[in-house]
Amino acid sequence: MKILLPLGLALLLAQAAPGQSPSTSPARGGKPEQMIRTLEERRFEAMVKKDSATMRQILADDLIYTHSNAKVDGKEALIASIVTGSTNYKSFQTEDVQVRDYGGTAVVTGLARVNVFSGGQDQNLRLRFTDVYVNRNGRWQMVAWQSTRQPEASPAPAAK
Repeated sequence: MKILLPLGLALLLAQAAPGQSPSTSPARGGKPEQMIRTLEERRFEAMVKKDSATMRQILADDLIYTHSNAKVDGKEALIASIVTGSTNYKSFQTEDVQVRDYGGTAVVTGLARVNVFSGGQDQNLRLRFTDVYVNRNGRWQMVAWQSTRQPEASPAPAAK
């Protein structure tokens, strides 16, 4: 009995920990890190498929989306550019993705190879990105994206 009371109290406190909503607690649907990784995959896929319904679910109304060319879009402008084809994402490949959960806020960093038609030309970009998700009322949404183009590898110097 002496062991069960502290154990029960510890479990109760863990469930009521600040920053954890019922949808993010491990006992009710998984760790936030895995949830965010899944949302990222769904978002990239929705951008390629021009799936505005999925983008509207994942992107927050107050989204700040800073492209690698420093252009800034909000949620509706970003979705409109994708749906109309003025920005046509063809593929996303990510690597070195890290998700850091700060209890209600998650920061995602990584590298992405993006094939996109934008500004009248095809572009193959290698980007370093940071994005931020916030849990509002038990629902994770992306509130910010910032990407920076990585320099292309220089060709090896010719042997003399």
